[in-house]
Amino acid sequence: IAPSPPSRSSQLLYRRSYAMRRVQVAASCLHVLLCLARMLRVCSGLNVLVVGGSGRVGGSTLRWLQEYSSRDPNLDLKCNVGCRSQSSFDAAVRRGVIPKSGVDFVPVDLDGGDDKLTEAIDGCGLVVHTAGPFQGRKDPALLRCCIAKGIPYVDVCDEYDLAVTSKQMMEDAEAAGVAAVVSSGIWPGVSALMAAEAKAKLERNSGEQCDT
Repeated sequence: IAPSPPSRSSQLLYRRSYAMRRVQVAASCLHVLLCLARMLRVCSGLNVLVVGGSGRVGGSTLRWLQEYSSRDPNLDLKCNVGCRSQSSFDAAVRRGVIPKSGVDFVPVDLDGGDDKLTEAIDGCGLVVHTAGPFQGRKDPALLRCCIAKGIPYVDVCDEYDLAVTSKQMMEDAEAAGVAAVVSSGIWPGVSALMAAEAKAKLERNSGEQCDT
């Protein structure tokens, strides 16, 4: 028996949800890029490692960095992608997520220990961490290694516990003179503001205090 075709309403719902995912990815990238732009203003040339660059947010960040560098003759960026395997890197190149030239693969295992992470980021002038999902992670190992190496760091962490633990390293970053931007994506920043605005409107309309 052939399955019945999806209804028009279900098709519209899918299209809306797909469009929303694209908007969310774009917004997350925008927040990361704004943070990066502030950092790059003080840099004339450096190696940038985008950890998770084979994904949607990381790939968009990588392509923007290359575009940004091409617009400014005084800005010389060498961008590389950090991911678990060469096969993941190659697949991202085939899909067009990663440019076919000018980008190298760097093996990065976030669970491989500080020594291997330190080796992976050696020689970098900036590390951008977009390798989700962050849920369930509690150890900001990559941030810790960047601080130890004196390398500026940006991530798109959307895991509350991990973000809190990361921010507890602020004094270490300040002492090392390292710029570190945590949770620069749309989650939990903009999404939290949207929830707060919705709560405020609900309270105004209902006249009652909302606990959640």
